[in-house]
Amino acid sequence: MIIQIQNLIFKLQFMDDKYCVLVLIEKFSRRNKGFTVIEALVAITILLLGVLGPLSVATRGITDGMIAKNQIVALGLAQEGVELIRAKIDSNLNNSNLWLTGLDSCLNSASPPTCRVLATSNEYESCDLSAGTCDLRSGSNGIYVVTGGTGQIFSREIQVAVTPATSPLVSDVEAKITIKVGWWNKNQHRDVTLNTYVYNPLPL
Repeated sequence: MIIQIQNLIFKLQFMDDKYCVLVLIEKFSRRNKGFTVIEALVAITILLLGVLGPLSVATRGITDGMIAKNQIVALGLAQEGVELIRAKIDSNLNNSNLWLTGLDSCLNSASPPTCRVLATSNEYESCDLSAGTCDLRSGSNGIYVVTGGTGQIFSREIQVAVTPATSPLVSDVEAKITIKVGWWNKNQHRDVTLNTYVYNPLPL
């Protein structure tokens, strides 16, 4: 009889211990069932920092690349303007004309004192930046033209400043060429200016 009672007490005690263990396991599993709000916010913040950093660097790289591209095009257009004027002077000399013939609209004495050049014919005419008549766009053949074209708009202003002769017996022998090319990069205006000098090879 005593042995049976002891066995019953042991079984009850074993059942109580097992029940306590199950309760502890259930409470522990409930506490670790999911993330808290703070843990989720911290995880999201770390994720955003890891994504936004490289994304901003890539965006800045694309923007800088576009600016560099437009600067290269602008420098090319400015250099083209200089070469076209030199070609015009050479053509005048070959045709026994005065060296600045056809450049009257580009002289600093003109109004307005700026001009544009038709690259295909190397002819010059007055232009006004505020009126948009100095604008250039890329044509179908890749040549920037003053009418038509598509893509990025550039403006090119050409000015020729003649240095007066020091003697009435000598014609003008020197002229300063200023080429200014501008464009808009989003809401910021940018421009490059190229200055050079040309000389009359046959002064009178």
